[in-house]
Amino acid sequence: MIGAFLSAYIAFAATLTEPVSGRSFAEVIDADGAALHLTGADIRKVSGITVYAIAHYGDARAPVPAGPDASLEYWIAASAAKAFILRGTRRVPARGIKWSWENSFDRVDYTGENRADFIAAFTEGFDKHSEMLILAQPDGTLVVKQDGNELDQWQDPALVRAVWEISLGESSEVKRRQNLVRRDHLEAAQ
Repeated sequence: MIGAFLSAYIAFAATLTEPVSGRSFAEVIDADGAALHLTGADIRKVSGITVYAIAHYGDARAPVPAGPDASLEYWIAASAAKAFILRGTRRVPARGIKWSWENSFDRVDYTGENRADFIAAFTEGFDKHSEMLILAQPDGTLVVKQDGNELDQWQDPALVRAVWEISLGESSEVKRRQNLVRRDHLEAAQ
């Protein structure tokens, strides 16, 4: 089912642009019939330089509570279809990606059995034209695709939670994590 899910990944035409990076994201993506809606977008900087724009998507049928803080907590813990799309703004070597995941897993105290395999999956660098899809299924399956190529997949709800905690949690390294669950800053920039 995962293969069909990813092969059917389609971005619809309507987009919103993250204002700092200038990267656009579809308002809705379809993955094997599950419509995932853009909940928000932000940027990640390293040493003051924007390295990627990141958008978060979630199942529109999910019972998301009102308010950004409650929404962040909901999406971290939710066993729902959800995704991140990262769009590059500059080159990041594979060793930099691995280093970042290693440190991020340390920050959220994830020591699960799939940690090393997840980090090892990133064998290619990420450049300003790269796109990464990180997709979570309701059953706890996590799939990562980079530039259309599947890196790997894991059936590990704890890994899914750790990946969402890294981007949406209090120790997130995005500029403003609340921007990943609110769209008003994107709509105002259009």
